[in-house]
Amino acid sequence: MKKTTFIFWFGVITLIILGGPFFVQNILWFFTGWSVYLLFQGRWDWVIFYISVFSVFSFFIVSNPLKRGWWRSSANMYIAFIIALFAEMFGFPLSIYFLSQFISFPMEYCTPAVAFTFEFFGTRFDLLVTSFIAGIVSIVGFLLIILGWKEIYRSKDGLVTGGLYEFVRHPQYLGILLIVTVWLFAWPTLITSVMWPILVISYYRLAKREEKDLEKKFGKKYLDYKEKVPMFIPI
Repeated sequence: MKKTTFIFWFGVITLIILGGPFFVQNILWFFTGWSVYLLFQGRWDWVIFYISVFSVFSFFIVSNPLKRGWWRSSANMYIAFIIALFAEMFGFPLSIYFLSQFISFPMEYCTPAVAFTFEFFGTRFDLLVTSFIAGIVSIVGFLLIILGWKEIYRSKDGLVTGGLYEFVRHPQYLGILLIVTVWLFAWPTLITSVMWPILVISYYRLAKREEKDLEKKFGKKYLDYKEKVPMFIPI
């Protein structure tokens, strides 16, 4: 097993063991309706800010000449996911209002764990442990997108097999899928729960389509690379 592969799986297993209980606790809290009393609502300025931050990285993919013209539907789906996520987080928590009509648990059984409290632009935040973990994983996802883009532009239209592409064939897509997956559990909503599998399938199909063109362009060289390197998950 490669060192990088070991580190990846060690990180995933550690995250599940240490973070799993917090995510379960957070989901219980979110879906009982108690969370509505502690959320920011109507802060559309924050909605726009977070959507801008999380969406800008998708444009590193459109600048890839190999993918230009293919990315739009998948990138638009990713941006729609981000809009749905942060619109409910800081705007109007539709899922909470809807589900609270059907689910009611005592608050002591579903109080979320707070990592720390801070102030930002005059607003006081109680940062949940799950949001803190999601933020760290998002940074990893952002790095995968940016570094993957950097490798492509270094290649001068050649076949990229070094750097991150030595471990997975689509590090940029992996970065996006990491971001949406971790936030699905950190801040689940009805809309994002429906959108997540559609988004995963969309990027899988996009990756397969891209690979067909790469096979035509590079032939056996790409087929040999494809046999050695996994699509998304280092194994």
